[in-house]
Amino acid sequence: MPFTPLHFVPGLVMYLLLVSYVDFLALTMAVVFIDIEPIVQLFVFRAGPLHGMLHSLVGALFVAAPVLILTCRLIETKTHVLVQVFKVVGWNPEVRRVSLGTTTFGVYLGIASHLLLDYWMHSDIQVFYPFASGNPFQSHTLMV
Repeated sequence: MPFTPLHFVPGLVMYLLLVSYVDFLALTMAVVFIDIEPIVQLFVFRAGPLHGMLHSLVGALFVAAPVLILTCRLIETKTHVLVQVFKVVGWNPEVRRVSLGTTTFGVYLGIASHLLLDYWMHSDIQVFYPFASGNPFQSHTLMV
């Protein structure tokens, strides 16, 4: 299920419950970024399982670092520009201070919600790669 809107639902629910502790941009980027692997596998390599190493628990740690860096950079550079644009059109938004903690929590929450949904639905994921094979969390009623 490469790049499906269904991955946003659990992340959005968690964001609404933890709005003070989670950065929405970080959560959204993490949910989307992790599906670069199946998209590349589907359209470039066209062989093998769609969900490879990045969908394992170890691979998720490697995904988190670039997403965190990219999100922090976007927040740092684009927030000021957006505030200036809003002021031009007469809307004076309150600038919400974003900390490294809320951004980091958003990234890990987005990756966790994405992976939990994928673990439940896909049989080709190796959850504990490289230590063990198989997917013990997969639902056999929703095999995809």
